Amino acid sequence: MEDQVNNDIATEGKWQDVNFVNKDGSPIKTHDDIISIISESVRKGEGLYLAGVCPYGDNIVICYTGNGPKAKANARLIAVAPELKSLLRRTMGLIRELYQNGSFVQIENGSVRERQAIALLLRMANEHESAILQAEKGG
Repeated sequence: MEDQVNNDIATEGKWQDVNFVNKDGSPIKTHDDIISIISESVRKGEGLYLAGVCPYGDNIVICYTGNGPKAKANARLIAVAPELKSLLRRTMGLIRELYQNGSFVQIENGSVRERQAIALLLRMANEHESAILQAEKGG
C-alpha cells in the first residue's frame, strides 16, 4: 500500500525539458526514430500502459510521461500546469498590487522579519514570472 501511495505523488525535484536523440546520439530524422525512442523508454518502465497528456476532447498527445511508477501522477501534474501558471501569475500580480497600493506599509514599519517576508514575496514574484516567460519562449 505504501508503494501505491508514493506512486500517486509526482516525481519530486527540479524538472527539465529535453529534446531526445537516437540511442547513438544522432538527431531524430524519421518517425521510426521517434517510435524507437519511445519503445526503448517503455521497455524500461514497469506497467502495461502509457500515461500522457492530451487536450480535452482530443487524442493528440502533448506529452508522454511513460509507464513507470510515477507516470500517471506526473501526467496529472503536467495536465494542471496551465491552471497553476494562471494561479501563480494572479497571485504574484496581487502581491505587486498590494505593495504598490501601500497595503504593506504597516507591515514595512513593523519588524525586520516582516520586512524580510515582504521582500521575499516580491523577489519570488519577479523570479517566478521570469521563469514562466522564459519557459514559454523555450529558453
